[in-house]
Formats: sequence, structure tokens, C-alpha cells
Amino acid sequence: MAIFNGTLEEFNKYLGPHMRNLIQTSVARKYRSDVGKCEICGTKKGLQAAHKHGKDRVDLIKEAAKPYIAGNDIVNGDLQTIEAKFKDLHQPAEETFYILCGKCHKNYDRTPTTSFDELKIQYEIIKVENRFPDWLEKPNQQNTVLINTFFQIQKDFVTTIEMLKEKALDLNNFDSTLRNLSFIGTNNYGKVFEIDGDHIHLWEEVSDYIIEQYNKSNE
Repeated sequence: MAIFNGTLEEFNKYLGPHMRNLIQTSVARKYRSDVGKCEICGTKKGLQAAHKHGKDRVDLIKEAAKPYIAGNDIVNGDLQTIEAKFKDLHQPAEETFYILCGKCHKNYDRTPTTSFDELKIQYEIIKVENRFPDWLEKPNQQNTVLINTFFQIQKDFVTTIEMLKEKALDLNNFDSTLRNLSFIGTNNYGKVFEIDGDHIHLWEEVSDYIIEQYNKSNE
């Protein structure tokens, strides 16, 4: 039975890399393959398993070694027991990791006070701002047809879903097009609308930008 005696800092320095590799090969690799894409931007390239805030490797090592901790020292720490507990603390994987590309992983790690959902909103805003001008140049595109129809019938930038569907005569796939314009996700067109019961309005996070760009395109 291997025993460790030393400080937590020494444990992390000398055994931390081993613990990291243990999780990468036993837990993270499979979960990364199962998810298959960045959970923020949707890319399938350069995927990494990012520990969620509050569940990073150092925190979980400390939790795994807790029965042996006295002050800042690990006393007679059974390495096999600590290792097994450390692996258990990474399960279920979806509660421990986000699967992110390298860029999104860096953004997530350097903003510990920003929640994952807030980062997704930030990315969604950027996505809409990048795509919306191109949509306006393609009036026959399904999402552009829906957006143009909305602006034609809206009153104070609000209308009903029923009226929008009734007026969007040139739209072949109303339900799927509306859905792809009204949720945050890696495979959507970009969130432009917010649905509130039977009514629909522009998503507050991008509404000013959408109105400005739409007005410019119709000058």
C-alpha cells in the first residue's frame, strides 16, 4: 500500500499530473467522444474536457484526500484510496465537465465569475451579429422571410405567432424556422426572437442591433 505524507501543494505538484492523466484516460476521453462538439460554439475540432467552476482538479483532489488532511498536510494518505475517490468524484461526467473547444475553454477558465450560461449568451450575441447582415442580403432565405414578415406586421416589435404564421405565406417550414430563430444552441440559425406564450418579440439582447441593421437595409 503506497502512502503519501506531505502538504497539499506537494501532492498537487508531484502527483497532480498523474491524477490528471488518470481522469483524461478513464473518464474525460469517453465523455468528450459522447458529446462530440463544443457545448458553446458547436465546433467538433480540438475538443477538451473543461472542469466546471468549483469542480477543478485541485478542489477534487482536496476532497478525495479529506480523510487524511490535517491542517495543510496529508498524513498517511492511502494513494490507492485517494485515487479511487478522485475518480468517483468525476462521475457523472456531465456534472463535472463541459466539453469545449480550446478557445471556449480558455474563455471559460479566465472568467471564473461568469456562468456557463452567460458565456453561451455572449457567444449567441456574437453569432447573430455576424450572421444577420448576410441574411438581409438573401430575401428568399427561409429565416429572412420570417424576419421580414415579422417587421411588416409587428406593432411595437411584438406580434402573435398565429398572425406571423398566417402572413408568412412564402415560408415552407414555419415551425422549424421559428424554432431555429428563438433558442440558444449550437445548431440553431441564431436567436433573434423570444417567444412569450402566444406572442413573439425580438430577443432583448440583440433587439437594438436587429432593428438598426434592418432599418439600414431598407433605406
